[in-house]
Amino acid sequence: MVTTTRRVLLVGWSAADWRLLDPLLDSGSLPNLARLLERGARGSLRTLQPQFDPLLWTSIATGRTADLHGVLNTLLPGPDAGIRPLSRLDRKCLALWNIADNRQRQSVVINWPVTYPAESLQGVCISELFFRLSGSEHGLEPPAPAATHPPELAENIADLRISPDELTLDEMGFFVADAEAAEAEKDPMLTTLAVALAETISTQAVAMELTRGDDWDLSAIRYDILETLGARFMACYPPQLSYVPDAVYERYQGTLPAVYRYLDLMLGVLVEQAGPETLIMLVSERGMHSDQLRPQDPVTAFQQVGNAPWFREQGIVAMAGPAVAAGAAIQGAGLLDIAPTILRYMDIPVADDMPGRVLREAFTELPHEQRVATHDQSDRRERGHDPARLDEAQRQAALNRWQETGLLDGRPIDAADSFSDARRQRDFNLAMVAVEARRPHQARKLLEFLHQEHPDDDRIALHLARARRNTRDFDGAQELLEQVVDHPDQRPYEQMQLAQMQMLAGDHDKALLSLFRAEQSEGDRPGVHSQIGQVYLAMKRWDEAERAFSKALERDDEHAESCRGMAATRLGQKRYKEAMEIALRAIELDRNRPQAHYFLGAALLADGQIDIAEQVFETCLKLDRRHAAAHRGLADACDLQDKKDLAAEHRKIARQLESAVLLQRQLSDYQR
Repeated sequence: MVTTTRRVLLVGWSAADWRLLDPLLDSGSLPNLARLLERGARGSLRTLQPQFDPLLWTSIATGRTADLHGVLNTLLPGPDAGIRPLSRLDRKCLALWNIADNRQRQSVVINWPVTYPAESLQGVCISELFFRLSGSEHGLEPPAPAATHPPELAENIADLRISPDELTLDEMGFFVADAEAAEAEKDPMLTTLAVALAETISTQAVAMELTRGDDWDLSAIRYDILETLGARFMACYPPQLSYVPDAVYERYQGTLPAVYRYLDLMLGVLVEQAGPETLIMLVSERGMHSDQLRPQDPVTAFQQVGNAPWFREQGIVAMAGPAVAAGAAIQGAGLLDIAPTILRYMDIPVADDMPGRVLREAFTELPHEQRVATHDQSDRRERGHDPARLDEAQRQAALNRWQETGLLDGRPIDAADSFSDARRQRDFNLAMVAVEARRPHQARKLLEFLHQEHPDDDRIALHLARARRNTRDFDGAQELLEQVVDHPDQRPYEQMQLAQMQMLAGDHDKALLSLFRAEQSEGDRPGVHSQIGQVYLAMKRWDEAERAFSKALERDDEHAESCRGMAATRLGQKRYKEAMEIALRAIELDRNRPQAHYFLGAALLADGQIDIAEQVFETCLKLDRRHAAAHRGLADACDLQDKKDLAAEHRKIARQLESAVLLQRQLSDYQR
């Protein structure tokens, strides 16, 4: 196949995880993905906070955080103290397909979250509602109004959708050990599976039809079956959890591996149709726990909207195609890196206001870099992004969509407190975006307001305490935490937050006591052991810190915080080669944390690799110009290279930063 422009097939597998994929790859169960990896690159893809699925997929598509793209919650406060459902009209910035559209490139967008009502493009847009409302155990329903662009396309592709009733027992038997018995018992899990499969098959059929031929430049297709099956089916994955009945486990233990095999079959057909001259990029927005980190009791497992305890911070990224380096390792990738990489590959300028990076390590060559300040929105085919433009039928369709995905709490949306709840969740998520972006003052401002309105909401109080601590209001943080911890039930997260305050106050023994209490009920969680390690680090008890971080990494070897802690421990033990290795691992998992770069620079400097250490300290300071230790490290590196003036400048900055911190502490002590 010959193409005149570089084109991209972006495939999303919601909730796909290397920890479940790799055993299947090793067993030969995923031949199409294996072939893709043989000629391509792979890596982990760090998610964002908060882990709200529509937010994450919109960040992938736009290359921007939620404070910029506006997708923050399923229900949003509307005019006149009313509420409205989240829709594509709430998105405030361009997605990849809009940018391509402005460059006269054809796009195919299929089943991507928050694309309803379907977007006007030079190509086609089949919104998620075309599939989500297409199937039930009772047969097909008409597609939602405005579910496709162009509108007349809905009629032409309607017969590509299938109903769950059309799936035979033999077909269901590929996924379920005893499908016939399950059907006879009217097993609700079988119904859930049948609906998810029907929607997935419908998505694939539409994708194959609309990506046929060469008249497209970008295709973005998302498969959400893993997300839809979610916690109930992951609880049945081996080994058996104590709260899963034997009969349920026997019936569904092989379902998720079978779903992965089915996705692999569909991927193979898509890749073959796209042709060898197409860049294939496979991503997931986050992973799912499939091991000992799954919730170990049913209350924790199923009590939260959105199944939050089941998700991991690392998704997947894999790519193959022209100019992709076979066997390349993609390191330190995050969701915000996908859009810049695709734009660069397609020879479209990357905007300066996109915080992500181009994943250059995956390629042997890329087009010359082009930059623009931001992408021009003036050429949009559809203007006036007013969410109130949803008509009543569209509004109801959007509400049905969010109710079906389980992202609403089940209460009537016209309840008296719905407006307040919608505004609270929107602003809370916005605060979490600020926390993730390390903007503690912005987070604190939002959380202080929310706390005034909802003083009994412990979740808000806990995060406000964290924001106060990060803005060095230690007394205010401790006051909040002590109020929350004074509770008849043991609350591990609160104990962990209190321990951080106690450690900052220098009371290490109290901090350890709080953490040991948290460990009693959260001993399988790496975060508890990581915080214990942090206390031992502060006490310079290197061996105890090593044991604590080792426990954390035994439970999750991709726990970035524990990797950073172990790097600091190795520095304290003067085991510099090991410090470099684990610091590099920490950067690979989360390259936006300055402390990991600092630890790497310090280890390199101690090992005599001065030039590289200087570069690493500079990277740290790009992430945090106020990192006093990095300034001191850079000063030492400059001294060793006889750059005396530069060394003096960095030492001066370090002293100023350290003096400011000391003065702030003295003022805090005086105010007490």
